[in-house]
Amino acid sequence: MENMYAATGANLEMSSQDQDQYDPQFFAWEGRIGRLRYLAYHTLALIVVYFVGGMLSAVLIGASSSVPSGVAAAPLLMFLVSAVPSITFAKRRLNDMGDSGWLSILSLIPLINIFFGLYLAFAPGIDGRNQYGPAPSKNSTLVVLCGLILPVVMFIG
Repeated sequence: MENMYAATGANLEMSSQDQDQYDPQFFAWEGRIGRLRYLAYHTLALIVVYFVGGMLSAVLIGASSSVPSGVAAAPLLMFLVSAVPSITFAKRRLNDMGDSGWLSILSLIPLINIFFGLYLAFAPGIDGRNQYGPAPSKNSTLVVLCGLILPVVMFIG
């Protein structure tokens, strides 16, 4: 008679498929991104938002000699547009550290968002696969350059 409670003979070793890495995409909700890729993606999103916001303000100011009410709404619009990629990148970064993406809501709370952003930028991720997927691939030269733009501009001025 066979023991029903005996351990199975399954191979529990991690296969090479489990150790695979994936190449993160910029416009993706799922997946993990590392610290440098988080800075690079955030920098690119900020550049796009500020460029579009500047163009929008220039058009609205140029349309009228007095300051239109649309210019007053431009900062709110910029915040709403920048909040979506910010929360997305924070969620993916939190997933890299093994944390729930729901914590990305902390980026919307004033003052807390400063410390939360520093945590996302400096806390290491989990090596290898975690419950949110495989580890991201190595950073390309373009990701490294884009990731260093924001810190260099902040410190040099």
